[in-house]
Amino acid sequence: MEHIERILVATDFSPCAERAVDVALALAKQWTSQVTLLHVIAPQLFGLGERANGREADAAYRQNAIDHATEQLAVEEGEASAAGLLTRAVVCEGHPAWEIARVARELPADLVVLGAQGRGGLSSQLLGSVAGGVIRNLEVPTLVVPLPREGRQGVDPTSGWSVPF
Repeated sequence: MEHIERILVATDFSPCAERAVDVALALAKQWTSQVTLLHVIAPQLFGLGERANGREADAAYRQNAIDHATEQLAVEEGEASAAGLLTRAVVCEGHPAWEIARVARELPADLVVLGAQGRGGLSSQLLGSVAGGVIRNLEVPTLVVPLPREGRQGVDPTSGWSVPF
């Protein structure tokens, strides 16, 4: 098997994504791999302020989303660095599955790690999950991490692909 030098882990800061980050960091420590922590801000989050305050509200909301993601990733990056791991954080905007695949190709990543279920809820079941979209659009090995059994209340086990870890 080839050496895994670069791991890309995407997070939406949901419990399942946080578990995926933990798994990616554990693998990186074992393999002495570099880790890129990625958060994608989906475009459907914008346009919410147009009815109330116009474009300024949208710009403020967008900047708040970027700032929040940057802060969250900085915490995770700091914890990983304290554990001796080489990490970097990336925040981008776009469709999550496409952006994850794009960043994976640009790195290039040797492994992509994702949570099996994020914050998508019903929409992810109707439109296809982010993890499924990444798998369909990427040739890189992808590890999809489920929530532990005790964290799965209300989760439909047939709603996505998962690999027990």
